[in-house]
Amino acid sequence: MFSTRRLAMSIAAMIMAVSLVACGGADARRATHMDRGQKYFAEGNYEKARIEFRNALQIAPNDAEARYMNGRVAERLGDLRSAAGMYQGAIDVNADHVKARDVYCRFPGCRRKVVNGELDHVTAFAAGGATSEVNLAGLCVRHHHLKHAGGGWQVRALPNGGLEWVTPTGHSYVTR
Repeated sequence: MFSTRRLAMSIAAMIMAVSLVACGGADARRATHMDRGQKYFAEGNYEKARIEFRNALQIAPNDAEARYMNGRVAERLGDLRSAAGMYQGAIDVNADHVKARDVYCRFPGCRRKVVNGELDHVTAFAAGGATSEVNLAGLCVRHHHLKHAGGGWQVRALPNGGLEWVTPTGHSYVTR
């Protein structure tokens, strides 16, 4: 009887150990929810994407990317108030979260959405500019290409997070 009981306890302990290992850690679960959410979002299944991104937020409430993606889903579903709250939440968690900070192109007067655009190094990567939130700005494709076309446009990051654009004629414009 003693050996049967010991065997049963050993088997139970092994089953519990295997089930705990199979679950993975919180980061792995969050990453799985984010991956599934991205897949559903790309397929246009916004309701399922919302569930996955919200599950990721339950695991990591201060995940700026999960907040941002929840905002994108809310926007696609027509819930602009929730979208704005999620975008702001992403910025509150990480003030330099480029995609949440730069919803629109940072070129003076442009209102194209960056989600369809490109990220630009303010200080060129080739010139030693870091690939970091502080040195990246969201631009629409047109203005990103204009900046690099060699027409004389200059961009400089300001300490307050703004960008100073200098036109080929020397006029200066500041965007936030």
